[in-house]
Amino acid sequence: MKLLLTSFGVSHLPQQNEVNPAPFYRMPPVSMAQVHEAFLPDYAVLLLTDEVILDKNTYDRLMSGWHSPSYANVAVMIRVLYDEGFIRIEDFDAVIQANRDMLDQILQRDLKELELWIEPLKTAVTTWRQFTELLDRSLRHEIFAARLEKNNLTSEYTEQLWQYQMHMAQSFHHVVSCVPYRVRESLRLVDEALHSSRKRRKAKYHKALKEHLTECLSYVNANLLLSQTLEAGFHDWYDFQPFYREKFLRVAKDAPPGEKEIENVKKLFEISFPEFTFWHPDNVIRALKDDRIRDLRVLVDQACKGEVEFDREFANRTLQEVLKMETGIGTFRNMVSYATAPLGFIPVVGTPVQKAVEESATRLVERKKRKKFRWFYMISELATKARAELGQQTDGGDA
Repeated sequence: MKLLLTSFGVSHLPQQNEVNPAPFYRMPPVSMAQVHEAFLPDYAVLLLTDEVILDKNTYDRLMSGWHSPSYANVAVMIRVLYDEGFIRIEDFDAVIQANRDMLDQILQRDLKELELWIEPLKTAVTTWRQFTELLDRSLRHEIFAARLEKNNLTSEYTEQLWQYQMHMAQSFHHVVSCVPYRVRESLRLVDEALHSSRKRRKAKYHKALKEHLTECLSYVNANLLLSQTLEAGFHDWYDFQPFYREKFLRVAKDAPPGEKEIENVKKLFEISFPEFTFWHPDNVIRALKDDRIRDLRVLVDQACKGEVEFDREFANRTLQEVLKMETGIGTFRNMVSYATAPLGFIPVVGTPVQKAVEESATRLVERKKRKKFRWFYMISELATKARAELGQQTDGGDA
């Protein structure tokens, strides 16, 4: 599967953010489930793809450091993916400009039906508000914790590290909370217009709503064009999903390309197996290079077709089957060891021959029995390895 990571704000319209860009401008989407001052990529989503398509402008910003410090983790993941050959760079602006007239026609048609976009925009606004409120609480907590921690600093290095973390949290909190009055007033009008059809008929509310939808829909249309032109599914911020769903319902499709796969792989790790936390760039690359990744993608595809539901019941059932299977493998291993024991009495080569026969027979049975759960063993091994590496780092730090 090829997956396009969107570049927030990309559009055929003149850009307003080039001089003093917002922290998200021309940045890829991040996880809206894990929120603090350092954003995290949607790591699970990356497991779906053999090729990530990224905008040239976005890539340059991430690699040159011309981005918010909160995107540092994302930049590291993108660099590792690029170095390993999993990223393809495309010029999104060039594709969009080549289709500027068509995009303008689509936008004008969309804006003739403002009422059609009220519910999608309501849902989007609610989702974004929840995210920013969660982000605000997280940043306030980290600033408070950093102030308490200052009393326990024991070296010049930890003092410098504390100053950096404190500065990053305070700076980003200022950016996301200090919205210019003009923008804040416009958003107020939009919010009121969304909840009152009477106000939507008034000029100032109608104007604010139309301007806001113009930005949203020009961005959505640009991403749909990019997805079609570059022949790839796409991953965007979750709050924009209502717009895409409305677009695809109009052509008798229930979801844009890649959305079902993305939703299900997230459910697998966030609901069924939240304990499988191996999210580090190196481990993501290990998973992408492991041939068992195909089994994981087949499982996700089954969920998309409704054949599997990723919930805690699925997790419990999987664990029970794996434990039962491992018990059976252990029993078989004991039986093989007992059956091959006479081979150990062969002069000189007895013990090596016994072990070779025992290992060969056991390995064959293990491979057959574990085939159904190859995906489980892959993520379990990666999670175990990640915990071991974290333990080594902690021990090293204590030493």
